[in-house]
Amino acid sequence: IVRKLEEKYGVSFNDFDKQNLLDRLGHTWDIEEDYYEWDRVVTELHKLEETLRGIYSSGA
Repeated sequence: IVRKLEEKYGVSFNDFDKQNLLDRLGHTWDIEEDYYEWDRVVTELHKLEETLRGIYSSGA
């Protein structure tokens, strides 16, 4: 999902957000749906990375 959206918009989620592309491209249903799905997936990936770091740092 992340790669698909990065290819579609030509930027990472962080850059999409920093460049305020949601406002610049317009709040259409498709763009907002992409934005919130992208945000959800990126957030879940960060949580997973933190969990894995915790597991590996505890020696488990």
